Amino acid sequence: MKKWFLAVAALGLLAGCQEEAAETTDAQQVTGPAGEIEQKIEEAFDIEVAVPTLQNHDIGLAYLDEGSEASPLKSAHLIYQTTTKPMDGFNVDTWGEQNGVEIIHGDLFKDAPLAELDIFPETYGTIMDSEKRDIAGQEVEFNLIPGAVRDTAFIGFDKEGAGYMIKYHLAENQEEDEAIAFAEQIIEALN
Repeated sequence: MKKWFLAVAALGLLAGCQEEAAETTDAQQVTGPAGEIEQKIEEAFDIEVAVPTLQNHDIGLAYLDEGSEASPLKSAHLIYQTTTKPMDGFNVDTWGEQNGVEIIHGDLFKDAPLAELDIFPETYGTIMDSEKRDIAGQEVEFNLIPGAVRDTAFIGFDKEGAGYMIKYHLAENQEEDEAIAFAEQIIEALN
């Protein structure tokens, strides 16, 4: 009788562990606007991508650029905002039509962005005057461009059939580590 009870208890414990593992996997999936944007990019480009989130900074605008004769490069462009003050007098759909892009999320905002992320099918290309770095086991190109008001970190890499180009505008109190942590989110989500 004791053996039978121990077998049932072990089976119950194993089922509980499997349920917990399933919950962890589900929790790792991106939800909310970032998850919806990720899904739209994956459907448009037929590739798996990762859309990172930034604490206290929403994706203010996301759009798809299907390319043109002048610039045949397809991309998804995401802008992470510093504030939530929409730009007065501008209609995002009209802006999208005028610029030949498909708006998939958001609006136009007054203030400068914190970060911009371009996702390309296949490859991001190259970053001029960059150095090679390792971020979360992934070789990336990195360049920090000093600015009058803010320095900008550029990080580019290819991962799982997509190219990622990060343009992270560092605020006065930020270090390049914040841009690197943003890139780590993408790399780790695709590992």
